[in-house]
Amino acid sequence: MKLSNPLRTKAIAEAPIKTDRIDAKTLAYLLRGNLVAESYVPTRKNREHRALIRHRANLIQMRVDVKNRIHAILDKHERSHTYIDLFGKQALEWLHNLQLTTPDHEILQFNRALIVEQIRVEVHAQSRHARKHVLFIDPYGTSQFCHQCLAWAPKNLAEREHRCPNCEAACPEI
Repeated sequence: MKLSNPLRTKAIAEAPIKTDRIDAKTLAYLLRGNLVAESYVPTRKNREHRALIRHRANLIQMRVDVKNRIHAILDKHERSHTYIDLFGKQALEWLHNLQLTTPDHEILQFNRALIVEQIRVEVHAQSRHARKHVLFIDPYGTSQFCHQCLAWAPKNLAEREHRCPNCEAACPEI
């Protein structure tokens, strides 16, 4: 079976009398002489690669749309930030703690959660590609607050022992 490119099969396109019967005879004549201009049919592997590329392009567009919605909400409420990357770790935490009027607050938090989930999916895909296991931990509240008095107790990740500056409780390494 051959797939003919109709724009390149001039004998049929330029025929003065166009009927299915005449077109079929003309195609049969062209096929006998191997004169049919065939359309390119990509291989199964190429079709699969194209599907993946289209899917990735759609995901990137969705990410751009989500980020634009977050920027629009911040502009609407005249909220500014000093972060270089509004979607970096610290800025995402700022967005998480930001209080806005309803329904914009829910919309902002939903879109922020989409960005965090996309980061999780990308990290998972990269780790699978590198054949490494990555454990994703939600960064909000991990090792930043005292487990006893809930006071802000920042610590360096390299520190093995740490005491809360407020209540002197030993903060466990997380």
